[in-house]
Amino acid sequence: MTPPPNHSPAPARLHHVAIASSDLDRSLRAYRDGLHLTPRYTFAFPGGQAVILASGPTAEHTCLEIFSRDNAQDLSPEARLLHLCLAVPDVDALYAHALQHGFTVQKEPWTAEHANLAAQEDSSLPKTFACRLGFLHGPDGEIVELFCDQSRDEAQEPSA
Repeated sequence: MTPPPNHSPAPARLHHVAIASSDLDRSLRAYRDGLHLTPRYTFAFPGGQAVILASGPTAEHTCLEIFSRDNAQDLSPEARLLHLCLAVPDVDALYAHALQHGFTVQKEPWTAEHANLAAQEDSSLPKTFACRLGFLHGPDGEIVELFCDQSRDEAQEPSA
């Protein structure tokens, strides 16, 4: 086994796990009311909507991302787990590093900005959020997302 290089990107922390749901409203109610997860973001994607729920008062806490999928009821319980997401300070650096250590490209890093549909009902939530993300295939084909919340970083910039 080759020792890691002297200069490695910063370590990752678990940010969220994504699941598929055939009834997004039912799943949202169950995780919000039953497990006390806090809705933080809701956004549209081609073919549906997704919601991100946090295990604490901010999206800094570990989250659950639920995607609406018409065919979710036809999937095995194992297939409803869509991906594992790791929060990292530098998506591009860790993505390149991971490619040298057994991971393969699923989707190269890009920057996304979404309107936060949940902010229409809760004015305390941000109206938009931006992130840098990229997807990898792990050694057994699992999907791993690398994620950096750029909205949070910009909001925490010190004022001049």
